[in-house]
Amino acid sequence: MMGYVDLVGLTATVVTFFFFASGIPLCREMWKTGDMTKFPFYMFLISDINTVIMSYYTYRVSAWMLVCLNVAGTALQAGYLLTFSYMSYKRNRVNLLLYYRLHLQAALHAFLHHKIGNS
Repeated sequence: MMGYVDLVGLTATVVTFFFFASGIPLCREMWKTGDMTKFPFYMFLISDINTVIMSYYTYRVSAWMLVCLNVAGTALQAGYLLTFSYMSYKRNRVNLLLYYRLHLQAALHAFLHHKIGNS
């Protein structure tokens, strides 16, 4: 039998996944119409960096369900940003470069934190 805490945890997981998936309609519309004015690039960028950091944190504390959830969120957020970057590549290369730079910075921070933490 599922306890109250398990039910709350499962509900929070489902709600969080739907939050991550909320960008799918925006990306689909952007892909069909080519209109990128409704796409909140920086909000998705900040959310993507947050999910990368949370994936690392949940890995460090061995919360495997949250690791999987955050990795799925990172993949979705990265997909949204890559779709936007692909659509705007010819007009503005800065967004694509910024995206990769920030992802590299987050990965480097996680790596260094892991190395320093295990010293």
